[in-house]
Amino acid sequence: MKIDDIELLVLQFENRTLLRVEWTHEAHLIVAISYCWDFDDEMAFEKMKANITTYNRSVGTENTDISGYHETMTIFWMRFLRKYLNDNEFESVEDACNSFFESEFASQN
Repeated sequence: MKIDDIELLVLQFENRTLLRVEWTHEAHLIVAISYCWDFDDEMAFEKMKANITTYNRSVGTENTDISGYHETMTIFWMRFLRKYLNDNEFESVEDACNSFFESEFASQN
């Protein structure tokens, strides 16, 4: 993934022009890595939470106990990705995203 693709995904997510079908698990992780790269833990989490809940509403997904935003999952992934970034050395968010998606952690198996 190129930096332009990452920046476009984050922009479309934040301004709610990202198509609902494009808001995949991978897209969630790319945005989360980008936020962890750019912000401290608290700000990255708050931005993720606020933008997911707002995005969900914009595409007609309700944020309930059984649908939409899941706080526990968001906390898990934000902490996990922060640890991944801290445990590895990357020159850019592009390198971090590509490394993560080539790692065992992104495996579907």
